[in-house]
Amino acid sequence: MLFYTQNSINRDSLTINKSRLSLVSIGQLTAIGSSGVGLHSLWYSNNAPSKFHLFNDFGNWNNMDKIGHLYSSYQLSKVSYSLFKWTGMNETQSTFAGAATGLCFESMIEIMDGFNSGWGFSISDMASNILGAGLFSSQQLMFKEQLFIPKFSYHPTSYALIRPEVLGKTHVERFFKDYNGQTYWLSFSPKSIFKNSKLPEWFCFSIGYSTDKKLIGNSDYYMSSNETFIAKKEFLFSLDIDFQKIPCKNKFLKFILGQLNYLKIPFPTLIWQQNKLLFNPLYF
Repeated sequence: MLFYTQNSINRDSLTINKSRLSLVSIGQLTAIGSSGVGLHSLWYSNNAPSKFHLFNDFGNWNNMDKIGHLYSSYQLSKVSYSLFKWTGMNETQSTFAGAATGLCFESMIEIMDGFNSGWGFSISDMASNILGAGLFSSQQLMFKEQLFIPKFSYHPTSYALIRPEVLGKTHVERFFKDYNGQTYWLSFSPKSIFKNSKLPEWFCFSIGYSTDKKLIGNSDYYMSSNETFIAKKEFLFSLDIDFQKIPCKNKFLKFILGQLNYLKIPFPTLIWQQNKLLFNPLYF
């Protein structure tokens, strides 16, 4: 058995294209480094560095940032998996390498938080990072596909104008900082779960989570000069499309369609907000 396993490993290693592996590795390291510089400018430039410390922010911003960590870790693991698969790694190797890369990137951000006076290393953030990488790798190893797909949507809100120093002064900053405009989704195809379903494979249901009127991280109440804002959690139900399941023989077009799977497509949506059921005919 040992002899067989060793031969299998050697045979797998021979299929790896070393030039592609070098290119992917250098690209990943460059992306991590440049992202660190960009994030330092976006998040940390207004706060002084400090000694490494912990920070318990569980519950802040209605945990929108925790779901954001899960989403980012999942997507980075998925992208890295595809790149490592391109180098010739087998399914198991590329899955673990992809998940490790996604987790490494998110861990770098958390360590940077730990050395900044405005934040700190958050154990709950790190747990979300692990869950995101685990969600991708567990599905890939068990099903060889992603049955449950995290997605993201965004719409601009007026709340950033009230607290621009926190929620963003520019459109780019608001995209990252204004949690009121962000929604995280989990899309799944009934056909992938119930094989006898007559629905097409690309047709999905999507469950979402967001927050509204959240202007301060650790409190649901905020008073401006002429208005009081009371934050509310939102749970959403909508339809969606799994673009990777759309039949397409053209490899380039199939690749382009696959990139759309990061985002939730606008559809009519039911919103459950503080014991009220609302309807949005086209929710972004």
